[in-house]
Amino acid sequence: MNAVSWMRLPPFIWGALLMIGAGVRFLPAAPGGPPLNLFSGGAVIAAAGLWLCYCLFSFRMHHTSPDPRMTPQNLITDGPFRLSRNPIYLGMALLMAGIGILLAGWIFVVTTLLFVLLVTLTNILPEERVLEACYGDAYLRYKKRVRRWL
Repeated sequence: MNAVSWMRLPPFIWGALLMIGAGVRFLPAAPGGPPLNLFSGGAVIAAAGLWLCYCLFSFRMHHTSPDPRMTPQNLITDGPFRLSRNPIYLGMALLMAGIGILLAGWIFVVTTLLFVLLVTLTNILPEERVLEACYGDAYLRYKKRVRRWL
């Protein structure tokens, strides 16, 4: 794997930004205090985890891999893909936001938005070109019907 290809792996981008968010914990915390941020952050983390499981189940039901480096076997347009063309990346962003809420760290707003921007540029746009080449008009119709994130 060369130096550029590792950057296209969302878990590396996500992990790096998560560590940046956790690393600046010494900065002023967001308002909310422990009880509210523990409950709401935990709820967002749990929802993100369930959403990601739903996404992986959908890939399994359609006999295709969630790994964007693999050649797609089927165009999935149902399940979580009815709401977002990129439900796994959406789940990762929600998980990052939930951790930020849990830790009451305002920097997670910045790192979550940075994750969305970087993944869109380095992963989603190239993946969309591959899907368009593989599925043509079927993908273009899906792309018009379903938003990229939400």
